[in-house]
Amino acid sequence: MKFQKNIIINLISLVITLLILNPCYAQTKREQTITFPGVVEHISGDFKFIVVNETKISISSDTQVVNEKGNGLTLYDLKPKSSINIEVVKNAKGFFAIKIIVKTQKG
Repeated sequence: MKFQKNIIINLISLVITLLILNPCYAQTKREQTITFPGVVEHISGDFKFIVVNETKISISSDTQVVNEKGNGLTLYDLKPKSSINIEVVKNAKGFFAIKIIVKTQKG
């Protein structure tokens, strides 16, 4: 009888511990990084965001802009209808651009 009681108490303690710890992990999730190709549809006048594939993506002076060869460009080199590959971080506030690779126009 005592053996069963100890097992039940230990199981209840384990379940309570797991329930208490679980919400803590949900609050410390890492931001998810996503890379995808697209076309620049719109650039805000103040260079705070761009729209790619109908998605608003925040940009800043820290956003790295390069061409396919890895040569550095500036945000001012981005033009509407430019083909790009973009690396973004998704967080609770939306998408933030980390790196933009401008593809060379062919033809």
